Amino acid sequence: MGRPMSNCGNITVAEMAKRLNVSGATITKALNGKGRISEATIRRVRELAEELGYRPNPYAMRMRHHKTGAISLLID
Repeated sequence: MGRPMSNCGNITVAEMAKRLNVSGATITKALNGKGRISEATIRRVRELAEELGYRPNPYAMRMRHHKTGAISLLID
């Protein structure tokens, strides 16, 4: 299928969704084992993830869960 399209060397959920002609939500649910998705779709998603070396972006996950690990300092 060629190399990943993302700039950081790691394919994104959106890129995987485009390649498989499904939604990003479908990709996420298939990778997390949640939601009502056919076994065939789960298999296709996981095979593509394996083939392309998909790894979740830890920074995106932290932002999604509102836990960036950043500390703010305000000096007046």
